[in-house]
Amino acid sequence: SLLQETVGMGYRDYDQVLQDIGECGLWQTSLFLLLCLPAALSSISIFIFTFAASTPAHACVGPSHSLPTNYTPWNDGTGQYTSCSQPSPMDQAGHEEASNSSAVPCSVWVFDDSIFSSTAVEDFSMVCQNSWRKSMAQTANMAGMLVGSLLCGVVSDKVGRKPTLMLSLAPLLLGGCLPLSFPSSPDYYPLLVLARFISGFGAVGAFIMSLCLSLEYVGASYRVMLGILIQVPFSLGGLLVGFVSWAGVRDWKLLMFSLSIPNLFILSYWCFLPESPRWLLVQKDQEEYEKVIKMAARINRKPLPNKIASPLLNNPIKIKVLDEKSSTLDIFRSGILMRRSLVMIFNWMVVFLCYFGITMTSSSFSNDMYLNYTLVFLVDLPSQLFCLLYLDKFGRKVLFGGSQLLAGVTFLAAGAVIMWEQQGAEVILTLIGKFGVASSLAVMFVYTAELFPTSMRNTAVGTCSLFARIGGMLAPQVVSLGSLWFASLPLVIMGVLSLLGGITILALLPETLGKPLPDTCRDAEDLEKHQRRNTAEQKLIENQ
Repeated sequence: SLLQETVGMGYRDYDQVLQDIGECGLWQTSLFLLLCLPAALSSISIFIFTFAASTPAHACVGPSHSLPTNYTPWNDGTGQYTSCSQPSPMDQAGHEEASNSSAVPCSVWVFDDSIFSSTAVEDFSMVCQNSWRKSMAQTANMAGMLVGSLLCGVVSDKVGRKPTLMLSLAPLLLGGCLPLSFPSSPDYYPLLVLARFISGFGAVGAFIMSLCLSLEYVGASYRVMLGILIQVPFSLGGLLVGFVSWAGVRDWKLLMFSLSIPNLFILSYWCFLPESPRWLLVQKDQEEYEKVIKMAARINRKPLPNKIASPLLNNPIKIKVLDEKSSTLDIFRSGILMRRSLVMIFNWMVVFLCYFGITMTSSSFSNDMYLNYTLVFLVDLPSQLFCLLYLDKFGRKVLFGGSQLLAGVTFLAAGAVIMWEQQGAEVILTLIGKFGVASSLAVMFVYTAELFPTSMRNTAVGTCSLFARIGGMLAPQVVSLGSLWFASLPLVIMGVLSLLGGITILALLPETLGKPLPDTCRDAEDLEKHQRRNTAEQKLIENQ
């Protein structure tokens, strides 16, 4: 590493400054509450498609077939109407006429509008031979998140956390409002796919930036609490989608528009949301860094030492400061960091596969889709509370690895009871497994951020998030294996993968509990030691 001589540069260690101005005062708390909104909006854009593209009961009526008023062919007991084939001709007695011809694929359907006045499935004919269109739109959303995961980490490390958050909110707004601009016709289906891709691109950036800023504003003793609490608005955002739809917004375009417009308000954050002090410090933007510190001290009502007359500022002495530049390639140059990256990448993939996979299988719990959806999301809240209470007692490594093992064991047990047709036990075991997955999700963002140095922290989280989207893209395929092979296969796959993930965490990763955020690659590697060394600046000051 190169050494640079700087004259009169003070408050270089942000954690040391926080000891004077407050690790989590009114300033940090206010900023966290502001960041809860983009975190919730990112969740809304992901899960809104559950209701926007709900598949209502439907029947094929043929291109020139008319139905009597208030007639519901999907409940017809004559067998004349089916979901995916042209109606069978009937004789005068009302019986189906015999026909040796094969069923003709359907091109015109009638849909049940008793629950939803309109859905994307109805408008774009995403049923029967066209059912792939729905999964393709979901895949496009995950693909957008995948690309966003890759870019937002790199961009935020280069241009800053705040600009990246603002850039992420614009796609969220555009993706939700775009469906209003084109007709509801299968001919415009590619535009729906584009809208879902754009929404996914913005969603992952908005959440990762909200998480990163929340962690980088506060001191080490509050990182765990805020890192877990930022998961709460994500879960509440998912619940809000179901509530708004249940409350009466049953038109899919109106639902997407009404829940996307709040992103327009969040763009105003540019005027008062400060940049991450840690990022400013790494970029050596001392002027802007001191402005943020002064604002934090003023709002927290904590004066800076000697009215910002610290020895580092007043004494014209030369202090050697470590000037270390890091890149993504440094992860692969260091065997320790590469091992951590591989373990975390695998576990992020498994957690997202299980999280979305269990959400997709929730329809089998009961016939009430709103109840199913609510149960699956409500499990997140006690899991987050559990992590908040015990993460500082058990440690990140034990809780993350233990949650993965819990999910693995209960998913395998749920898969076993399916064969015995014990639906009640299946639901309980599956929800316990979801508790484990949600706990892993709550821990892994904080744990990943603590395992990597400041200069590559967002890149590492973004890279892990990229591979997590691959897990999310695999979830529909894993769930579909249940109908192709046997019903419990998806749970068996998720159980085995979760067990492997828990084992790798407990065997290969270090504990980060009670250790300061690593600033350099050497700091990150030193996490393997029982006692991490002091920061570079602290050592140099001690040698003066």
